[in-house]
Amino acid sequence: MLLSDNEIRNLANDLIEGFDDSRLGSISYDLETEDFCIGNGVRSITLKPLDSVFVRSKEKIKLPNDLIARVVLRNSRLRQGIALDAPVYQPGHRTRVFFRITNFSNRPITLANSKGIASAEIHILLGTAGLHDAKYQ
Repeated sequence: MLLSDNEIRNLANDLIEGFDDSRLGSISYDLETEDFCIGNGVRSITLKPLDSVFVRSKEKIKLPNDLIARVVLRNSRLRQGIALDAPVYQPGHRTRVFFRITNFSNRPITLANSKGIASAEIHILLGTAGLHDAKYQ
């Protein structure tokens, strides 16, 4: 089950470090890009066709044992020709959000940390998951 904006807001202080209410959508939270992982503090990048880059969010997620987070591409970026790969953030994760984007268009695309790329959807599990002695960091 997907959490609504009201549910995310109610959990925000315990769920998202760096929460900003203006980034909350009806079923997701828009992640703010801290930098592109090609060097220290890279705040904008131009991806040529088929180039990929890892992105680090400003926010940190802190998932309890009954929630997961999925990172999804914003619709405007999909229309540009960008694809996104990200892990499912499992129960117990306490980390910054990372994801990879790839330019599948036939033209260069310039991205800056001031423009949104991805959102996090928060899903509730039916029951709580065992952490299998894993330590997520």
